[in-house]
Amino acid sequence: MTLSKEILGIQATALSLVADKLGDHALVLQVYRAQREKRIQPSPLTLKVAVTSCAAISPEDDVHAWETALDVVAQMHEAVHLMPVSEEMYQQAIEACAKAHQWLVALRLVDEMLRYNRPPAADTWLTVAKVCLAHRETEAALSLVEKLRDVELDVDFDVDHVLEAILMVGVSTHNSAFTLKVLNDLYSHQRARNNRLGGNLSSWFGLKQLHQDPLVVETLSTNDLHAIVDSLATDRQWLAMDKWLPSLGYPDYKCPTIQYGHRDYFPLAKHIYQSIEAPSAQFVNAYLLTCGRLGRLDEAKDALRAHPRADFTSYYAAICACNDDVNESAQLYDLAATANERLYDHPHHHHTRVDVLNGYLTTLSKASKHNDVLKLVSRDLNADDATNHRTMSAVLLAHVGLGHWNDVVETFKSIKTHGFPCSGYVYGGVILAYTKLGHFKHAAMLFQHIQHSDPEYMHHPAVLASVFYLFRVDDNDVNAAMALFRSLDLSEEKNGRVALNAEGAVHLLHTLYGMRNDDGRNDDGDGGTTTTLGLLEEVWPKLERLPTLFSNHKGPHPYVVDTALLAAAKAQAVDMAEDIVTWAMDQSIPFSAATYTHMMRVYSQPPISELDHFVDWTAPPAFPVRFMYWWDAMQDNADVKPNVRTITSLLAAIRRRILTDVTAKDVLDTMDSVWDVPLRVEHCEMCLRIWAAELTQGEGHVVWTHVLQLVQRMEDEGILYRPETIAAAAACGQAADGNLVDREAWLHMLAKAAASDGENMASLIKALQTSTDVVVVLEACDRKLSAKVLAHALESCGGDTTSTNMRRMCLWVQRHNIQLALPSTITTEFKERLDRWGEDVQEDPWRTVLLTESS
Repeated sequence: MTLSKEILGIQATALSLVADKLGDHALVLQVYRAQREKRIQPSPLTLKVAVTSCAAISPEDDVHAWETALDVVAQMHEAVHLMPVSEEMYQQAIEACAKAHQWLVALRLVDEMLRYNRPPAADTWLTVAKVCLAHRETEAALSLVEKLRDVELDVDFDVDHVLEAILMVGVSTHNSAFTLKVLNDLYSHQRARNNRLGGNLSSWFGLKQLHQDPLVVETLSTNDLHAIVDSLATDRQWLAMDKWLPSLGYPDYKCPTIQYGHRDYFPLAKHIYQSIEAPSAQFVNAYLLTCGRLGRLDEAKDALRAHPRADFTSYYAAICACNDDVNESAQLYDLAATANERLYDHPHHHHTRVDVLNGYLTTLSKASKHNDVLKLVSRDLNADDATNHRTMSAVLLAHVGLGHWNDVVETFKSIKTHGFPCSGYVYGGVILAYTKLGHFKHAAMLFQHIQHSDPEYMHHPAVLASVFYLFRVDDNDVNAAMALFRSLDLSEEKNGRVALNAEGAVHLLHTLYGMRNDDGRNDDGDGGTTTTLGLLEEVWPKLERLPTLFSNHKGPHPYVVDTALLAAAKAQAVDMAEDIVTWAMDQSIPFSAATYTHMMRVYSQPPISELDHFVDWTAPPAFPVRFMYWWDAMQDNADVKPNVRTITSLLAAIRRRILTDVTAKDVLDTMDSVWDVPLRVEHCEMCLRIWAAELTQGEGHVVWTHVLQLVQRMEDEGILYRPETIAAAAACGQAADGNLVDREAWLHMLAKAAASDGENMASLIKALQTSTDVVVVLEACDRKLSAKVLAHALESCGGDTTSTNMRRMCLWVQRHNIQLALPSTITTEFKERLDRWGEDVQEDPWRTVLLTESS
């Protein structure tokens, strides 16, 4: 409908009044807007009717009504020569803004009213409080309370009554922080009036002293007061409740004699729960959720049995209290099938059957029942119910626990596809999965994604542990690991925990242990060379200040200490190792087999030259008594037994003559029959080196028997040789008396053992001392060897009196079609040797094998 200009005068006012009488608010606003469009000033009566329609019409029917209400207020001021400032029109405009959820505009209109000394009526204050709290604008609502209190002497209503009504708005919007602020305001001003003090007594200290007398509320019923208590309990405001309960319908409540803080509030929560007679279902659920949060299973079960109407929230909370107790959690999960419908509404208590199942999944995950997690999800949930971030996260972490790395990645992709949020544990599990699959770039890219998209998880303990593991296995990137470690603020706790957990600390220390730095090859990027010891001295003092690294729910553990000792032993840092173990002893950290073993290694390993990195096994041991102290202590500790590394340390001690009453054969026999420790190639190498030295000192027959038995055992157990092993075995053969050894059979055995690897053959040939032995090994070998190894083999003929062995070697080279391309210096030496033997260097095989020089 279009209004002509002729009826936009007095007729418009009449039309507006008729439309208002008929309740046609849309027509009223159409008339007003038409007048404003034609730049006709509406009459005061039209303004009043228009703003009333703005307040009455639904925002769904007219989304611009609140803007029109603001225009009406502006026109009211323009018509100051026709009408005074109207409180009613302001209040109608505020109502219109509140309906349209324009809380900030409503607050501004309140400020305008106060500026014109026209304080709003009681209902208007309540309306603005409702719209602010509906949008979780707590600070805005509190500023409104301050404004209301400031005009207390200028209004004709009881401000306390309005604040009591606003208090219940805080309860209905589940805003306990606001509720407590209003309670404090009511109490402080009530005490000020009663005592004629008039000052500001709202400080926490003042309130603690003044709460000897309860707050008096005049408009709230007992049910209202109990609703406030339920709201505070639901938000875990136990410390505040201890103060307010006598004022909130429980006049007989007695505070406990012990003062509790934010970290130890559960005894107070339990005291309050036990002090309240016939608590509501909401209150009991709030207490149950507190039990669940803190793992108080016994209290949770007692509360569940006394519950007036247990619902899914009740069972979910009780299951959360189970921690890793699978049996209790399973029983509660089955009982949850009998849960009642919830009779109240609170966003913190909207738990469903799926939430209960997710709580049970958490228990299974904590108990490492990863297969049970997958079975439960497939059994009890359909595809739609299982499509939520908690269930999918539980499935992902179950795959992490089972080592199903491809399934971890696929589940993560599904979570992201559905747009669900990821926890730090999920991100940590996925980074670990990518690392285990060898997809190091994907793992690093995901960490970068977390830094930009979910920065709150960048320093999550699970994420950091996986990233430190990534640095450890991806070329042992110690520079990146240390850069990340230095970026951490380990003095600050977030959500009750520090950024670094024990797993992350261990991976960092393993990275230091794996450094290739002590030979000067690992550069720090600044032209200097970092060392294991240098970085350990930087890292360890920071770690030892974090008590959470050295204990878990089972008590203190040596996990981190042992890894630090391993790094110290690798660095041959005797003082550092002793400092670490002394600190651990002072902290009552139990010693494991690794603790004793690493300390034994510190004192038994040979020194290494800083110049040429030569391992000097002949150097006298520096601390033989200290080694014996730790070995005796280990034997006295019935809770530990030697492991693979312990055997290595014992054999090193025998080789260096620290242990003189125990032989290598004794260790081999005991590790197999008593300690149940598997034989490793490093043990074999150590024993062979020990026996090679003993073969020159008498009782050769017994020692040689040990050598043959060990070699046979290596073959039986499938222990593969390394270059060092082959060299050690060859040394035994060289040291043994000729009457003991069938040398050709022994050399054939060594050639067979070394044949699978070129480096093994090279090590064997270099270990042999005569050309006769070299020829036997070469002719037993059916694989190509490098020119460098063959040149060494040919050089072994330097002390021969005939060319027989060199000829056999050259024929072997010809048969295998190997081009030596020897340097001229070596060929010259070979020519001189052939001349000395009376050979013509232009004949084969000399010409084709030896005289083809490298270009």
